[in-house]
Amino acid sequence: MRLQMLFKRKTIVHVWINILLYSLLAEAALSAEQSSEACKRRNCGSGPNISSPFYFEGFGAASCGLGGFGVVCENKKPIYHTSRGPYIIKDISYENQYVQLVSLDVFDSTICFAPKHNFVFDNKPLPLRFNSSHANLQFFYRCDQSFTLSIENSSVPCASSATHPSFVVLINNDEDSVKTKNCESHVEVPIDLEESNQTIKTVNYTELLTDGFRLVWNEETLYKGCGSCIAHGGHCGFQNGVTSCLCPEGSNPTFCSGETSGKVGTSPYRLIYHKFYVCFCMYRLSPTLDLSLSCHNY
Repeated sequence: MRLQMLFKRKTIVHVWINILLYSLLAEAALSAEQSSEACKRRNCGSGPNISSPFYFEGFGAASCGLGGFGVVCENKKPIYHTSRGPYIIKDISYENQYVQLVSLDVFDSTICFAPKHNFVFDNKPLPLRFNSSHANLQFFYRCDQSFTLSIENSSVPCASSATHPSFVVLINNDEDSVKTKNCESHVEVPIDLEESNQTIKTVNYTELLTDGFRLVWNEETLYKGCGSCIAHGGHCGFQNGVTSCLCPEGSNPTFCSGETSGKVGTSPYRLIYHKFYVCFCMYRLSPTLDLSLSCHNY
């Protein structure tokens, strides 16, 4: 009788240890599935799908993307915020590694195309840069009569008054920007040109504004290895600034194994089944023990 009781007690201890191990493994597997699900490509209801290196702020986890690449959904549109103002994400090419932005000032405008703020790269370690077709439109608002420009310019009637006109010029080089104190304000915004020898007289500046501009990144320096991760069914994320492949079975530095089915420790559903089975065994071994509360917690 004594040996039988000792055997039961030893078995119960082993079962409790198994329950603890299964619980930790199940929580880890469920957390991995949730992280992988949060990083899937999705959109705001319109616009391009958002995926790493970008991520949705307030949805999922920042580990889905890189710091400074957060996107918010406003009125079903993807918005990229900078310290100077918001921009609509018009397009993203993950294959060619670029994002196309349009200032919210002009995106929905049909009357007056007059940007209100400059574009600046915020003080963040963003590996983004303008592409090779980059140029600038420089706007001069409500200038006095002494203001003159030595380069070709066009008027901006909707931003002018009877005595203080407004102008726009096309700048092909950042170093050629015009400095003046004879206007109430001036704004410089990036655009993309098809040809480098174009002037303000040969382009439609309102179309250039609504087309927006592209910022490019380098995949090898930004998140090396994401190609193989995606090819194996994973989603690229970042943990402590290091690229990580988020998979249903957990995180991996390079790619997903795809071996989640039928393995204890990888499938949360299988783990749950095992925990209920262990609870049942405990009850059979010692029907007098009150296991209902403990098993309910698992």
